[in-house]
Amino acid sequence: MNRIIRESILLFVGNTLARLFTYIYRIAVARLLSVAEYGIFNLLLSFQFLAIILGSSAIAPTIAKFTAEYTAKKKNIDKLIVSNITFLFFISFLIVAFLIPFIDKAAAASILAMPFILIFSIFTGYLQGKKRMLEMSVSILISQILRIILALLLILLVSAEVFYAIFGSTLAYMLVSLFAVFYFFNYKKIKINIIDINEFKKVSSFSSILFLVSLLNFSLAYIDIIMISQLRSSYELGLYSCASPLSRMFLSFFIALQAVMLPRFSELHAYGDIKKIKIKLIYAYKISMYALPLLFLSIIFSEHIISLLFGDRYIKASTAFEILVVGSYIFGFFAVNSSLLQAVNMQKKLVHAMLISVLLDIVLNVLLIPVYGIEGAALATMLSYAAATLLSFIFLFQIFSR
Repeated sequence: MNRIIRESILLFVGNTLARLFTYIYRIAVARLLSVAEYGIFNLLLSFQFLAIILGSSAIAPTIAKFTAEYTAKKKNIDKLIVSNITFLFFISFLIVAFLIPFIDKAAAASILAMPFILIFSIFTGYLQGKKRMLEMSVSILISQILRIILALLLILLVSAEVFYAIFGSTLAYMLVSLFAVFYFFNYKKIKINIIDINEFKKVSSFSSILFLVSLLNFSLAYIDIIMISQLRSSYELGLYSCASPLSRMFLSFFIALQAVMLPRFSELHAYGDIKKIKIKLIYAYKISMYALPLLFLSIIFSEHIISLLFGDRYIKASTAFEILVVGSYIFGFFAVNSSLLQAVNMQKKLVHAMLISVLLDIVLNVLLIPVYGIEGAALATMLSYAAATLLSFIFLFQIFSR
């Protein structure tokens, strides 16, 4: 059980550092490009961001789930890995090849990363499924460090253009994906001549649902910001824009715990051991309690946190931040529950929960923002998070009451 705590902390630190390096990458590029060029850079980078969402939130956990199940059943994993590397690479490469003639070279450099991001996601998903969280964290960190180094080298040595800033990121994903291929075929000695389209269909079917869940989750994170921009002043939008992303940092620990629990739940599901699944789930809830002191400190010192990070001008965002932090803590249990729902093939239930939550968030924002401003938006988000979490508990009750 202590291993779960260690791996959760390890992934939490790794994910936090990876986000930090992502910010450093953007800051470094911003200092070397003009303001207008940096705006274009961020726009074009969004293409890679979509591929990263597909890879990290859909492909990787799907590969992790099936890797854990195959390992438990002593089933050969070679077909799973080779089939998905082959089909995902060629399908995504064909999409990229079709689009390139219609876009400029900077945009082409951005979408060119897609096939390589997906291969890297298969690699990290495999490591997650094998419970090798240290290697997984280090691999993700290396990819982010390479993005910074290669982008800066290209900008400084070749030209300070958007193309080279983007291509540095793409080149980084090329290199880490090549390492992933080398790892599978040279180190793990996976056989290349065992392609099975059914393995690809299984992964694509499962991951497409997780991708939809991720998009709904992304929508839930930004509905309030969009609604404030339409219903309140830009000043209030500015206040809320510092409170909202900061509060979501609280979810990082739960996302790490979710990643650690998924292969364990998948393995136990393969054995059909519902009793042990329940024991592991209760233990995950106990670990979640460790975040309570941080929650209380965030509420007590909210003004100091906001002032320290953003300046005294943003202190009025502290109440909204307090509400959002509570919502993020509640939603953390949804993340833990979702790992079990994925493991037992009830991933469609996650879509239902998130869709209801998104619709509720829209309604509550319309009702509360005009009256209560950013605090109303924060309350709407918190209640929507609570609704999704409550539904996930109901779905789990259905599993254990069978």
